[in-house]
Amino acid sequence: MRIADVSSQETLDEAKRSIIFPYTKHNNNWYPIDETTLHDMYPKAYEYLIDCRDILCTRDKGKLRVKYWYEWGRTQGREALGPKLLTKTFSKTPQFFLDESDTLFCNGYGLFPLQRDIFSLDIPLKVIQMLLESKVMHYYMKQTSFQIDGDFQCYQKNFLEKFGFPQLNENTIQTLTDLDLSERERFISNLYGIPFSVVEEYNL
Repeated sequence: MRIADVSSQETLDEAKRSIIFPYTKHNNNWYPIDETTLHDMYPKAYEYLIDCRDILCTRDKGKLRVKYWYEWGRTQGREALGPKLLTKTFSKTPQFFLDESDTLFCNGYGLFPLQRDIFSLDIPLKVIQMLLESKVMHYYMKQTSFQIDGDFQCYQKNFLEKFGFPQLNENTIQTLTDLDLSERERFISNLYGIPFSVVEEYNL
């Protein structure tokens, strides 16, 4: 999935693309499929890679240190188990798309729950999404991130990882879920102890 192509939660599936993934998993590690197996089991994929071989071999000025010439240049990003939240690198407003699938992604960042009870509660990822897409988040990014032409804020990892979450309990979670958008924004502002008028200033 190319996150830059996603415009809304409803268009998530439209941004999905097919890729050649020449790897197999063993003992929780990913290993490249050897060339003979790739040729025999996936002849069309192998044929396509052969057509692209000259281009692939120019990566890192032809000095890419891999066993097989068709291996990916990086080791990260070979697994993206859902559910997860996806966000673009640059966006005018905070947008975090809920992806329940295990689809790989590029051109953006993924936020994964480390454990079921992050705050000693089973907090739905949709609630985390509400906090991240709030006007408070926009206010925070305006204060801490940098901006490029067109009023796009940068949503890189080093800015996102410093955004904290308030203490939540079952009642708070239920309230966040039940409120309409306008009331929810005021409620979230109150949770963070920031006057809503201040938050609104940065969201005009």
